[in-house]
Amino acid sequence: MEKTLLGYRRFKSKAGRDCCMMNIATPCSERDNQRGAYGVNVENVFVPDDYYNYLEPGDVGKPITLNYDIVNGRAYLIYMEVKRK
Repeated sequence: MEKTLLGYRRFKSKAGRDCCMMNIATPCSERDNQRGAYGVNVENVFVPDDYYNYLEPGDVGKPITLNYDIVNGRAYLIYMEVKRK
């Protein structure tokens, strides 16, 4: 399922840590459609520290690949790649 980067925001946390959050659009799945949802789902995803400076303004609107790892039942983003030309 293709995801699209809608935007991102860099900021400082209350503790003073550098953070980045991106907005991702994912088309509704067939299962979502069967439950009455149509269009796209929009997610807010925290960017891992290793990728803090990875995103560029020109990446907005491009396809993005996200890979997660599950630790103690919680999903953590471990890899991301914007399809740049």
